[in-house]
Amino acid sequence: MGPSSLLFVTPQVRSRESYLLQLLSELVPVSVLSLYPPYRPVDARGPHPIEHRIVPSWKWLWPAEQWIGDWTSAIPFTCSSSLIRELRKLRSQDHSPRWIWFSGASMAGVVQQAQGLGYRVIVDQDRMPSSQVLRDASNHWAHWIRLPEAWRDLYYERRRCERAHAVVASSPLYAARARKLAPQARVRVVAPSVDLSGFEAARRPEGTRLVFCGDLEDPAQQQGVHWFAEEILPRLRAALRADTPEVLVAGPAAPRGFLEKLSLDGIQHRTWDKNDSRGATESMQECLQQAMICFLPHRKRNAGFQFLLHSMAAGRPVVSTACGSEGLLFTPGRDIWMDDEPDSFTSALIKLIRDPRLRMSTAAFATEMVRRHYDWTSAREGLAELLREL
Repeated sequence: MGPSSLLFVTPQVRSRESYLLQLLSELVPVSVLSLYPPYRPVDARGPHPIEHRIVPSWKWLWPAEQWIGDWTSAIPFTCSSSLIRELRKLRSQDHSPRWIWFSGASMAGVVQQAQGLGYRVIVDQDRMPSSQVLRDASNHWAHWIRLPEAWRDLYYERRRCERAHAVVASSPLYAARARKLAPQARVRVVAPSVDLSGFEAARRPEGTRLVFCGDLEDPAQQQGVHWFAEEILPRLRAALRADTPEVLVAGPAAPRGFLEKLSLDGIQHRTWDKNDSRGATESMQECLQQAMICFLPHRKRNAGFQFLLHSMAAGRPVVSTACGSEGLLFTPGRDIWMDDEPDSFTSALIKLIRDPRLRMSTAAFATEMVRRHYDWTSAREGLAELLREL
């Protein structure tokens, strides 16, 4: 660690955090403090190392701390107090890090303590969950039970944005919401990105399958695949009969029961070791080479859309639900086909299956949008500029 290094603080390293760490490793040395082991191993993409340390604490208190917030920081061995203790320990050293990047919900109290210790604090809002819960509650009475959750999230979102030296969001939509909460905050967009040069081999020739690739250990993604199998696939088979393409579902760490259900539905599957990052990348690209169309049937938000960008970078048209692409700058019917209703989702797939020219034009527009807005080099340059400003 040193004066030009960054400390990354998060409850657990998942897909968003893993992406950010790889991006940061190209710029500065990074050290990670987390409450739980990484969801997936993180390999430094750049020349700088990534050091990871698990903070001992009463982790079973963490769900309650997300509600109680700042007041748990005075209780020994709670998650917040343990993180604050580590920050003080680092600050007492001769070469403490310059920046602290906070990723994760309800860490407002830790943010305030870090700022008081003299760190330059960056808060990753990623998405703004309170606004979506409030929208859902306004659309249907069944979501009213989640209103206390929305008010809690809104309270902590505002406090984090107001206290941080800089706020990072994953899209212009969430950045605008952060500016509304804290007009004086310095807000930057660090969107998910993809290295287009790594997908050149997957762009030709076109495959013959419908392909989904994702984290099959995630219940939200499992739910989406089940919805596809139960609602979309029967409609496809009824419309296309013998011309129905094969369906491939792929990803790491898939539960056995989930794979058995896929087999019963006539869906092929492929899995790989979740701890082998290089093998996972190679396997995903092989799946993309087999794809005619990629589909993202996410039914819940925050299920991740990295595969969407990978599919577009590989020159494959994408059919998604609104949840699967929320916040991304794509135009439905041009760069992406998108609908939440089974009939419309199926119709989009059928149009693309039957019309090679439509597949080609959709993929071309999508790849160009990825090149303009979600290229890895642009994301790295924007993040480097933010660190220089702080």
